[in-house]
Amino acid sequence: MTRRESVFALAASVVAGPTDAPSATPGRKLNAVCVGGHPDDPESGCGGTLARYSAVGHNVTIIYLTRGEAGIEGKTHEQAARIRTEEAQNACKVLGAQPIFAGQIDGSTEIDNAAYRSFRSLLESQQPDVVSRIGPWIRIGTIARLPCSPIKHGCAVKRNTPFCTSRS
Repeated sequence: MTRRESVFALAASVVAGPTDAPSATPGRKLNAVCVGGHPDDPESGCGGTLARYSAVGHNVTIIYLTRGEAGIEGKTHEQAARIRTEEAQNACKVLGAQPIFAGQIDGSTEIDNAAYRSFRSLLESQQPDVVSRIGPWIRIGTIARLPCSPIKHGCAVKRNTPFCTSRS
């Protein structure tokens, strides 16, 4: 079983299990957004938490900075992007999440004011109540400058809404 298959199997079992995520009250669903650099980062980082939020009725979105173009040895960027995009879409179906791809290229990520403004606009368009960012690479670049506070390794919480615990 590959790592990706393990993540999918774990997420499916979590969806069926008990939840400690806040229940969606009538008329008050949270918008939970998880940001990762590549397909499988958010799923590996807090897929269980995302599945729990979705299972109790909250809106869950995963924003992928890239499509993982440089992520499969022996494949062209185009081939890897196609494979990893499909994997991300399948993972989002399992987790009950909506995938969004930010349009950066794996290995050629642009980190400038225009890219930051574009990403910030994308993130804010989701009107998040809860934002999580996943991966040790997040300390640099666009995602490290997320417009949320406080930010911890592996987790950023907006408006004091619980999401996932810090792994630091």
